[in-house]
Amino acid sequence: MNIFSVAKPVFSFLFFTALLLSAGCKKEKTPNNERFIGVYQVEEMCETDMFSYNMEIVAEPTGNDNQVIINNFGNFGLSLTAEVDGNNITLDDAIPGDSFIMGSGSLESSTLTFTYDANLTGFTDTCTLTGTKQ
Repeated sequence: MNIFSVAKPVFSFLFFTALLLSAGCKKEKTPNNERFIGVYQVEEMCETDMFSYNMEIVAEPTGNDNQVIINNFGNFGLSLTAEVDGNNITLDDAIPGDSFIMGSGSLESSTLTFTYDANLTGFTDTCTLTGTKQ
């Protein structure tokens, strides 16, 4: 019996076993925006007043993992697109007309802290919100 006739099947078996094991070990990447998704109970301190409300963050519908949609941001009833990077979130959203909302924040555990400037058709305010994920 030739040593190659024995070694070839053993080598083939070891090669395919290693291939199958390595294919099963691939870890799926968690979307960048997933940690932000949820409903938040918000306490907000602005130059003009204090507010309490709920805000919802959902995945961006086209599948962009670096963006989220914030529904009811600032309790204005608006849906705005924000950029996420790790635990950081940035909002630079133009609103039709001469209005805008700009700011940034971060998520630590289940608490979102966000500071922003709003200019909504002549109404201006600077606010800091703290949202607790429900």
